[in-house]
Amino acid sequence: MAEKRVLVDDLDETTVADVERVSFAYGKTQYEIDLSPEHRRLLETALEPFITHGRKVRAPKPKQGAATRPGDELSDEAMRRWARERGIEVPQRGPVGKVRDAYAAAHTTVLPHPNAAADDAPQSEPART
Repeated sequence: MAEKRVLVDDLDETTVADVERVSFAYGKTQYEIDLSPEHRRLLETALEPFITHGRKVRAPKPKQGAATRPGDELSDEAMRRWARERGIEVPQRGPVGKVRDAYAAAHTTVLPHPNAAADDAPQSEPART
């Protein structure tokens, strides 16, 4: 089934055609706002003198070897050691993406939604003797 997405102008809450999401930054904060063509022109007109006299800044490149994904805090060597302890084959060098995924899966705890009924809560298995 197809979905139809309707954007509403955030300034006046109208649902005119051609409402677009506009991204901009001020200071160290990124913003998004949904604007009709009329309000987008108002924003562009207001910013025009500042854009004309401003300088474009490129996003800084991540440092070599810097963490680039959540979970990258654990070193590749630690991931390799964890995998070897579990009998998972892992190369001495190179990417450890699959090992990282396995590590994340092994260390992820699924908690019930706070509004879930008690009957929906995961049941613990009986202790084995």
